[in-house]
Amino acid sequence: MTRKRLWMNRISGIVCLLLWIAFIIFLSGTTGKIAGMALGIMLLVAVIYNLYLPKEVSTHLIIPAYAQKEEKITGRLCISNTGVFPVLSGKVFLQVKKTISGEQEMFSMNIRAAGRKNGAAAFVIDSEYMGFLKITILKVELYSFFGCMKKVTYINQEKVVMVLPQTTELHFPVQNSGVACSFFDEEQSGKKGNGPGEYFGIRPYVDGDPMKLIHWKLTGKTDEYMVKEVEVPMMRMPLIFLETRVEKQDAAMIDGLLEAFFSISQHMAQERQKHCLCWWDKKTDGWNFYSVENVVQLEEVYAHVFQSMFFSQGNATIDSFEKERKEQFSEVIYITEYWKEKEAVFDDWNLTLLLERREARKEEGEAFVPYLFSVETLGEDIDRILTAYRSADYGA
Repeated sequence: MTRKRLWMNRISGIVCLLLWIAFIIFLSGTTGKIAGMALGIMLLVAVIYNLYLPKEVSTHLIIPAYAQKEEKITGRLCISNTGVFPVLSGKVFLQVKKTISGEQEMFSMNIRAAGRKNGAAAFVIDSEYMGFLKITILKVELYSFFGCMKKVTYINQEKVVMVLPQTTELHFPVQNSGVACSFFDEEQSGKKGNGPGEYFGIRPYVDGDPMKLIHWKLTGKTDEYMVKEVEVPMMRMPLIFLETRVEKQDAAMIDGLLEAFFSISQHMAQERQKHCLCWWDKKTDGWNFYSVENVVQLEEVYAHVFQSMFFSQGNATIDSFEKERKEQFSEVIYITEYWKEKEAVFDDWNLTLLLERREARKEEGEAFVPYLFSVETLGEDIDRILTAYRSADYGA
């Protein structure tokens, strides 16, 4: 309601009140007096309500902290009216923002609450994509009779929901040991002294552990098989690299990149393959590196990735990574939507998985082997690509 319209409503209300007073004076007789008194009382109540809108009204947002991708998120807006006057008409304005793409939308809800009573209104939000949803109560507007008066209270109360990814089950072969730090072959064996920062841990024997790792002296002392666990330095781990530079801020496309990123990491973690995750964080203008050994550690990374910012201006971060960091890792899997030959090769909804062939590092311009995969057949495509990549016949 505009300020001009509000004042027009106020003036019209005062004019109506004066006309009713004149009408009561004009009428004569008992019937006219009774009718006039009743109408006068009604107008008096309306005027009082217009002048004294409910002031002791508070709102509270209740919403789950976590949700699964593609499920409905149900929230409740609680209204508490501790005043005497009822809330006959009002609106609450809310904003929902998707942090991954920056998209946001606003909607409003009608509210009512009797005097000294509490009320609630439910709403439903779609969680189509993974990431954070920020839900904010912006303001509350309370209206009087005939809309003559309006009271606005700015709330700015925020709640955050983390929408967890819906990862795809993968089956490509992985080296199932902390000893073999190479993802695609067994050239490096994790022997003591193979790299800086390496050390041995001790843990109980688990079915499937190689017999050569048994710590015989400690086993004799404890009467329990104990195994030496080789900790692989980060720089000798395989790396999964997420490109955060995108062509456009499209939530569906970014969601596809993240699904591939998390799905590959989850499969490697389930197979006990230690690996590293990396991406460029635009907010801090720095690299983020996280070592992942199991699914629990991967789940801890979710929030860090969701808080990072995808951007569409500037150069691809792959270029900087190639110059600064790539030699620190045994192999690199690049997950990206951006590629130099994109205009001629790629369709809009295809994503790119770039693999760095170790034997091609020495030859200029051949470090990347690009593969396309589709969001609709993500699991099937990635399994096919990575299985072929690890094959001994690959590139023959």
